[in-house]
Amino acid sequence: GGSLALPFMRQTLRRKRDEEDPAGSKRLYSHPARAARTHKMTTKSSRTSGSDLMSGKAQAIENLAKEMTWWKTIHLKTRETVNFVSLTEDFGIRGFKYSDYENFETSNGERYSSFTHILFDDAQRRQENYFDGRKGAVVHYQEAHPEKQQSVAIGPAFDNEAAIGGTARPMPFKFFYVGKSPLYEALDHAKFLGVVSGPLGTCEKYEFDDAVFAKVKLKLHYYLDEKTSIPHRVDAYDASGVATSHPNFTWEAKAVEIIDGHPFVTASVETNYDHRSGGKEVLCTIDVETKEVRFNTAFQKGSFRPVIEPGAIVHDAFKKKTILPPREQAPTPTNDTAAIAVSPFDWTSYASY
Repeated sequence: GGSLALPFMRQTLRRKRDEEDPAGSKRLYSHPARAARTHKMTTKSSRTSGSDLMSGKAQAIENLAKEMTWWKTIHLKTRETVNFVSLTEDFGIRGFKYSDYENFETSNGERYSSFTHILFDDAQRRQENYFDGRKGAVVHYQEAHPEKQQSVAIGPAFDNEAAIGGTARPMPFKFFYVGKSPLYEALDHAKFLGVVSGPLGTCEKYEFDDAVFAKVKLKLHYYLDEKTSIPHRVDAYDASGVATSHPNFTWEAKAVEIIDGHPFVTASVETNYDHRSGGKEVLCTIDVETKEVRFNTAFQKGSFRPVIEPGAIVHDAFKKKTILPPREQAPTPTNDTAAIAVSPFDWTSYASY
């Protein structure tokens, strides 16, 4: 989700830091439409006073709820280009050069995403993720043959959201969430820090304590555009970052366009800091380009279930076992008969559903 490279990088750097200084060292998703209905009920409850309803926070919640629930589908394609500053020595040619993301989801909670990481040695790492409302599947492809499936993991969640405790969506869309909760829902519990200058104009600044981001509890500062309330900047601090006032990372919008009458961030940058230097030095920056975003597009039946290819190993969390693919009998070659390709297996062929 978002940049999958950075959690791996941070874990590697954390291990390096610990080696150098040992002493220093079931809700699957939040359904936007359902959450909107929940929010309408909670704003009428006793915990929200009349003065709060007239506050800037209440207006921000209303704006965000509108921006996150007006569509029935969203189809997003982005590219993240990594600009290394001090990471090259740690990762060399196995570092990520850029990543292409595709994210498609419906207001009913059905989701699909894919990403392809291009490494500095031009190798590819490809993955697809599916969720049909009941079951999820993660499809890994072979690095040597990125067109061929290597394994399929079937479980109750989308992508790695159950493990990381947050949303697995690409930037900038992932910043419309705090953990797994839509931003307009989470904002009810945020602390208002005042009106400040943001990267593209005046913003309202909010603080979230103990938000989970890639398995790490962070303090998040959100800068919401004063007029539209969409995120224009996010600062993330872990415990050491709070103590030194140096963030783990900062994300900033660079351009916003109106698409189908609604604002959407089309260019942004994430800056990641090196906590081996106390957060003073930049590890890398990630330029995020929104290549395409479309709303309310049609989709085919079965778009949110994988087609499992012959040869892929299936790990089924529901059956609690690993299922090897059926054996294939090689056709006998003849002078006048070509080898017959085996048809792909569908979701139900040898995985449980």
